[in-house]
Amino acid sequence: RGDANARCGRGRYIGWSPTPRVVLALFRADMSYDLKLEATPRHLAMTLCGQMNYEACREAMEVLVTEAAAREFPPILVDLLEMEADLSATEVFELVDGAKDSGFGSRSRVAIVGQLRPPFNRLGFAVEIAEHRGLQVQGFRCPDEARAWLGG
Repeated sequence: RGDANARCGRGRYIGWSPTPRVVLALFRADMSYDLKLEATPRHLAMTLCGQMNYEACREAMEVLVTEAAAREFPPILVDLLEMEADLSATEVFELVDGAKDSGFGSRSRVAIVGQLRPPFNRLGFAVEIAEHRGLQVQGFRCPDEARAWLGG
């Protein structure tokens, strides 16, 4: 965080803004995606865009958990509306289970914005697993509804 030469998994560290708005972008040779983090006075927001596989999703989760922990776990908004990921049920389960072990969702509220896509609703499945693990996670289709839930 703050070191211009820092690395994030296999992604390339682009840089941090000195203002309260923080932006980090990661790119991988084998996947086409962008990760953006923004720290606002009210919450930490992560936006994922593009095509991601399980490993890329796991790396993005690690980045988010690290930043949330550094900020003492503020409310978190995760925007997946422009992300494409063909994850299996096992991979979704492993992502949520790994997040629980790190304190993600148990020390802060997490709003996940995404599309509900048949035949396998990954967002709904992830939220259901999180709820069963006692995490404060809710799924939304609209970012405004997610922000309202985080603020309430």
